[in-house]
Amino acid sequence: SSTKGVPKLGSNSPLTSEPLFNIGSNAKSMLATVAARLAATGQVSFETTIAESGAFPGLTANHPFANVTLHELFSHTSGMATFHTGAMLNTVQTKGTAAEQRRQFAELALNSPPAGTRGQAAYSNAGITVAGVMLEHAADTDVLQLLSNHLFRPLTLSAHVGDAADDAKG
Repeated sequence: SSTKGVPKLGSNSPLTSEPLFNIGSNAKSMLATVAARLAATGQVSFETTIAESGAFPGLTANHPFANVTLHELFSHTSGMATFHTGAMLNTVQTKGTAAEQRRQFAELALNSPPAGTRGQAAYSNAGITVAGVMLEHAADTDVLQLLSNHLFRPLTLSAHVGDAADDAKG
């Protein structure tokens, strides 16, 4: 098959036969697709609350986000902190493996004051990270492996999930 186009608007470089594209926030809808596939097998429910999920054992019933559902996390209606800009994300210090860093970020988000009213839409990277940790816990599988198992392989996509800066270095 032939490939036509340019990899970046304004570029004169031709598109290669194996192009790499940074899909950024599209990963959120991909993770929601994984959640739907896990829900179809009964591993999760979109009505499961953060507290019920068991992913955060120290979360008490009176925690402000205890009763937020997986559905609310994916629909950005949890009231959770947004972390919607690079500057906000850069204030977060995490360490360890990617899974450990996701958990640290999720716990930071859960321990941050609500940024909005539950039920009202407010784009939240933090909420999606919490949802990802819930999916990892429910399936006892790393979220990157879940994406591979339930999305990339079935669609025969060659994909890499990680920091866009990592791709630029390689």
